Amino acid sequence: MATGAGKTRTVIALCDLLMRCNWVKRVLFLADRVALVNQAVTAFKRHLPDASPVNLVTEKDAEGRVFISTYPTMMGLIDEARDGQRRFASAMSTL
Repeated sequence: MATGAGKTRTVIALCDLLMRCNWVKRVLFLADRVALVNQAVTAFKRHLPDASPVNLVTEKDAEGRVFISTYPTMMGLIDEARDGQRRFASAMSTL
């Protein structure tokens, strides 16, 4: 989709539907630049504030239902463990 066509807004509406139907517990929204993460956080807070969107680039320990991050930040968090517990893990590591 072209710039300004509403990609983020479409994803927010889909996330809202999936969470209301209890099909997902948490959502991970990945962007390739910090500026796009900031834009997405602002959009989620505006359109879906009850989901408690978390910017993982700046708030690595915050809790919420929607997590927004860059690819490199998320890769670092997947490998991170505290007290033997992993907050985020790849689907393959849970099998």
